[in-house]
Amino acid sequence: MKNSFKKFVLILSLFAAPTVWASEFNAEVGFRQQSGDGGAGISTKSEVGYQLGMTGHFELNGPLMLRTGLLYTQRPITIQSDTNKSDEAKISLTYFDIPLALMYKFNDFGGAYLGVVAALNLDKTYSGTGALASGKVTDAKSMITPFILGAAFKFAPGMGFNVYFESGGDVAQGQKNYRAVGVNFMMSFE
Repeated sequence: MKNSFKKFVLILSLFAAPTVWASEFNAEVGFRQQSGDGGAGISTKSEVGYQLGMTGHFELNGPLMLRTGLLYTQRPITIQSDTNKSDEAKISLTYFDIPLALMYKFNDFGGAYLGVVAALNLDKTYSGTGALASGKVTDAKSMITPFILGAAFKFAPGMGFNVYFESGGDVAQGQKNYRAVGVNFMMSFE
């Protein structure tokens, strides 16, 4: 986990240079409610993960903007055996997310966006109990591209929220239809 965070800080500093061309630059930190589907005989429970990083808005034409950046994102989920409820495991997949979305700004204080996220897998952890104690995350995809729909708005100059829905596909063997709802606090720099 420490090495993943160090890599994130290094890559974040490399991404910081192009922000001079952004019409708006945001530092973001927040939480997301993650859910998904398991394989046969497995139920899932949603889990809370966190997300932090930066985003920038680049003017395209009038109110249309390109929203992109770099975010460190957790995608955790708990799986449970349908036959024995005490057999469960927590799976946590950690990613660098690069959002690529088209944003329509209604005014200086808000806008809506739609796009995809290029998510690069950094780490995968598995901890279980009972019959699921000896399991592991298998065939974790090194890159996923979930769909994202969201809105960003400011409640004061320089501060606001980013609210989003994310829907992805399979992330590993037996782990599919990952989706999340999240909210990030934003500090904006123009």
